[in-house]
Amino acid sequence: MQDFNDIVATGFQRYSDELEAWQNPIDNCGYKGLPRNVINANLNRRRLKGEHEDSIAIEQEREITNKTMFTFLQEVATRNPHLTFIGRSADLEHVSVVVGEEVLGRINENYDRQLQFKNNRIRDVLTRGNGKKTGKIPIAIKLFNKFFYPATVLEKAKFASDDLASSISNASYGADRELRKPKDHIEQLIKNMLKTNSQAFAKFLTDVGELEILKQYQECSADFNNIQTIREDAKEGRGIHVFKLGDKWGISDAHRKITSATTNERVPDELIGNFAMLKTVEDNTFIQQVGYKQNENSYWIYKENDDA
Repeated sequence: MQDFNDIVATGFQRYSDELEAWQNPIDNCGYKGLPRNVINANLNRRRLKGEHEDSIAIEQEREITNKTMFTFLQEVATRNPHLTFIGRSADLEHVSVVVGEEVLGRINENYDRQLQFKNNRIRDVLTRGNGKKTGKIPIAIKLFNKFFYPATVLEKAKFASDDLASSISNASYGADRELRKPKDHIEQLIKNMLKTNSQAFAKFLTDVGELEILKQYQECSADFNNIQTIREDAKEGRGIHVFKLGDKWGISDAHRKITSATTNERVPDELIGNFAMLKTVEDNTFIQQVGYKQNENSYWIYKENDDA
């Protein structure tokens, strides 16, 4: 089960101690001197396994009060009781920050006692990966407040648009694979026909009981061409992505340029007819000159009055 999304930061790995500590927290699995919303994931795992308390006590006695991370967490964890800070181990060198079902980012303490902040909003390229780092607590708190907050409506819209583009691409590749199967079969039949000097192509297919493969080829070819057309039109911005976030509709032009995140429960007038048609079909359906339904909350739609 993976409840975390990747809008603000990459989610926890499926079988990680951090994910287990967030989903199945055990009492008394924190760090001495830190607020209760700071969890030791490794200690949490050991308690879940039922390890002997004497062994666990050694885990809790690790000296961490001299770390920059310790001082930092004393401040921000106290100020933000609604957040959960999950340390990977007793050393408190790697901490993930979560709220609700969102991962807000990760904080690492480097060998030089500087804190490095990482999430999808931070674009400063350092020696290893993306992030910002500092050894000064006031600056660290400012960095945390600036970059570590839940996903905004526009960030969710961007994520939904990227997901739509990926879904269309995957459908295109899948249609291409399905098309190659009958196409390769037909090509081989044609080669055999030429070698044996058989009669007309259609008669040959009838004689060997392969007329159905021609119909399959024609159907797959039509599906492939339709998906390819919509894929190219989507890239060129010849339609509009309409998506739903909660009870609100969002509008995205050409997949990624967010033009609005509206509170209205209706789509623009030039989309109503095509939108109504797409609402009635199954998920992952492409309709020529109408659009694409990814699911009940995501549609790519041709504008009905677009003469381009």
